[in-house]
Amino acid sequence: MKSSYLLERWKDHTIFLLSLLYIPIKRGFMHRNIVQLYLIKAAKWFMLAMPVIMLFYESAHLDVQQVFILKAIYSLMVVLCEIPSGYLSDVWGRKNALVLGTILGALGYSCYAFFTGFWFFLIAEVLLGIGQSFISGSDSALLYDTLNDEERTSDYLMIEGRITSWGNFLEAIAGLMAGFLASYSIRYPMIGQAFVSLIGIPAALMLREPSSSLEHRIASIKEVVGVVKSSFVQHLALRNSLLFSSIIGTATLTMAWLLQLLFKEMLIPVSQYGVLWTALNLIVAWGCIRAYYIEKRVHSMWLSIIILIGIVGGYLSIGFVKSYWVFAFVVVFYLTRGIATPTLKNMVNQHTASSVRATVLSIRNFLIRILFAAIGPVLGGVTDSYGLRTSMMVMGLVIFFLGSTVLMLEWHRIKTDGL
Repeated sequence: MKSSYLLERWKDHTIFLLSLLYIPIKRGFMHRNIVQLYLIKAAKWFMLAMPVIMLFYESAHLDVQQVFILKAIYSLMVVLCEIPSGYLSDVWGRKNALVLGTILGALGYSCYAFFTGFWFFLIAEVLLGIGQSFISGSDSALLYDTLNDEERTSDYLMIEGRITSWGNFLEAIAGLMAGFLASYSIRYPMIGQAFVSLIGIPAALMLREPSSSLEHRIASIKEVVGVVKSSFVQHLALRNSLLFSSIIGTATLTMAWLLQLLFKEMLIPVSQYGVLWTALNLIVAWGCIRAYYIEKRVHSMWLSIIILIGIVGGYLSIGFVKSYWVFAFVVVFYLTRGIATPTLKNMVNQHTASSVRATVLSIRNFLIRILFAAIGPVLGGVTDSYGLRTSMMVMGLVIFFLGSTVLMLEWHRIKTDGL
């Protein structure tokens, strides 16, 4: 009886892992595009360097201040290039933007892998920041327009969820491999990262530009300003979707930085960080896959409320609970993150025209970076002065206030418009 149960559980997990690679569409250019997007996601998210990045910086004799300067440069480049790169993607083509982004990413990691010193690392962060801005937005826009060509946009959430889940699954595996490589040399994970990043270049070159993204392209900066104005002033549904998606994105990004402090406070051995990183990314991956099925059964407004409760509840619970039960709430938070990521992108896409899709998605990423830049230093000061638990509760209250305000605006719009 027990062996039969274990066999069934093994089958369930095997089906789950295989589903990460399953693409429920017919052969043709659409199939080819989505396969290449899987590979680009792999090049971006197989993060061998991340779990040991601080040890790598220490081996290169960088102090903490220099590390934060590098990360500030990266964020600055993303903020400065996010909307212009989205505009270029809409004008120049999603494929061309992705090719450039993958090339810059490979050059950035190569600087880290084969050179050393603060100034080489600064060049690397500039390249990585610009490259990331060209990829973010363009990949989701190309996916949506690829499906739009085949009148299959209803499948967007399912496939976006699978691609995002694939990225989290690879990040989980990379977390385990990073420790193994670093045990031989702290530079090996970065060298491996450089070679992994090369996968994205041929994948981007093999993409085919969807016909819907070639129609009615915006052609001037004035039109970009018009897109931004329309997104926030004229198109209220899009505005609310962008704002809510950005708030939740900021919350999940912030947790990624605070979580290691929680591990340290809970006296988790450093050797277990990679295992926990892997487990949480697998939870996110599972949530991404389930997002499609949940969205089919729950109205978008109620689903947004559930996402807000999961994110805010995670922060507040971590702030209050001081036993190992706190990890139950961490699991809920990361499961909610998995559901939210493809769901909120889909909500934005549903209110966006193909001709400006990459620009609008870049606005979302721009807002996340701006919010993080505004909240991060303040939250760091609260953590230094009053402790991690207090900063968690403060962040939870901030996200609740911002998120509930946007949801009330959306509720008022729905009642007014009768939608």
